[in-house]
Amino acid sequence: MKLMIARKILPYLTRKQVKKPPVSRHSTPFEQVQHVGILFSFRDKKKYQEISRLVEELKAQGKKVQVLGYKPKEIDNPEFRFDFFEEDDLSFFGKLESDSINTFLSEQFDYLFFLDKEASLYMENILARSKAHCRVAINQPEDKRTLFELMIDPKSDSIRELIDEIMRYVKRIG
Repeated sequence: MKLMIARKILPYLTRKQVKKPPVSRHSTPFEQVQHVGILFSFRDKKKYQEISRLVEELKAQGKKVQVLGYKPKEIDNPEFRFDFFEEDDLSFFGKLESDSINTFLSEQFDYLFFLDKEASLYMENILARSKAHCRVAINQPEDKRTLFELMIDPKSDSIRELIDEIMRYVKRIG
């Protein structure tokens, strides 16, 4: 019952947040980027491994990286080393609240990479509330495009190719 009511309220809160963004949105030349956020849903080990690889690549380039993942309850993975949230972090009044979410939302990322094919209610809310200057994702349906400043149309469904394409485009911004 709690989740049913909260899921009805969450889209309203997200639309309200989209109308009054917490920061001005803009892109930064990659050489000047200091802080990158990564947001994704944990679905399989391959995606997790590729995101871990991306984190290491960005850190090797001197970037500070912060990751937040959504972990469905049915997935049990003891090696998950990133901050994550679950459906239980949704309050009765439709607010996503946890230490991991609050810490992630307090950061002003130069870029926030959203690495899911489509934004869920939870992800939409986090994206709308984010203080990221530029939010980057796979090309999204029309009704979700206001959540992003840059969208990539990947050539395949491979998470590795998506990450490579995102990095290729972001590095061209200057």
